[in-house]
Amino acid sequence: MGNLAILASDDTASFAMSWLSNTPSPLMALTFSYKIDGGEYTMPYYPQPPNVKATAQGNSYTVKGTPPVLAPGESTLTKNLPVEIHATCP
Repeated sequence: MGNLAILASDDTASFAMSWLSNTPSPLMALTFSYKIDGGEYTMPYYPQPPNVKATAQGNSYTVKGTPPVLAPGESTLTKNLPVEIHATCP
């Protein structure tokens, strides 16, 4: 198997993840943004982000954890935000 990139977005959230499907730690990189309670929390492109577990089963991919994010008005990754992303590819 090879590399896979999954991207999705709507009015309140967006994410992109890079996946290497034949390794024990398949998540290569992650970036996302969420609009919560009137503020936007973001995680810039982060290779192998900490506090995140990634799993794959067939064409279904899950990323779950509490990675560091930029809180509204902040310029450093200081807050950990619970994140759970499920994606299924055709």
